[in-house]
Amino acid sequence: VAPGEKPTATAVVYSQVWKEFTFDHIDSTLKGVNWETTELEGDALAEADVTSAYQVKVVLPDNLPEGYFAGALRLTGRGAEAGPNPEHDGLPDIASEDGTSSRDVAHCELALQGKVLRRISVYGPTITTSGVVDMGRLREGKGKTVKLLLKVRDEDVDLRVRELETTPDFLQVRIEPHQSPSNKKLGLYNLYIEVPASAPSFRLPPDRMAQLRIRFEHPRISSLELPVDLIIMRKAT
Repeated sequence: VAPGEKPTATAVVYSQVWKEFTFDHIDSTLKGVNWETTELEGDALAEADVTSAYQVKVVLPDNLPEGYFAGALRLTGRGAEAGPNPEHDGLPDIASEDGTSSRDVAHCELALQGKVLRRISVYGPTITTSGVVDMGRLREGKGKTVKLLLKVRDEDVDLRVRELETTPDFLQVRIEPHQSPSNKKLGLYNLYIEVPASAPSFRLPPDRMAQLRIRFEHPRISSLELPVDLIIMRKAT
């Protein structure tokens, strides 16, 4: 799910027992979710090989936080007439408070799962699935530069750098707009991270990494932090 968008999804809720049914109640465990139900008839029922059915359209809100989300749309259906149910054969019906039979009501849940993408993402062969820039093991006196691609997912794709901070401070960083053949603003930027040949030997404890922090002048993208896996070994003497 792209940030700021209202994605939709559809599902079919059906019965192979009831000739007709309606929804008594629908709610969502995720806040801000909207839904529409449309009864299916004729050829649509025949194609699905069911007795009665509704198409349920779910619309997510545009303010879900970044990251994974999980919830459910909970539906309670009521049959227009009781139908045979093998699970109840030979057992008495249980009457509810309003006098209806347990055969007349059924419950189901539609899982709502997905991921809201970050407004800025980093891609490239040197970044791991856990978001670490792998610069590798270098020999002192041998510099290295890696190139990554930044993708901005926002209505404002202009990314202006306000401040750069690196640990260690010999890391050199620059960001340049990615040139497209059409010269359109695609929200793509090239991120260059350089270890200069003049960098000294460098090694941190196993539980620590080098760090890159970039702060932006942007209304919704404040900063980007990237850990950098880097070791610079001393020259052989």
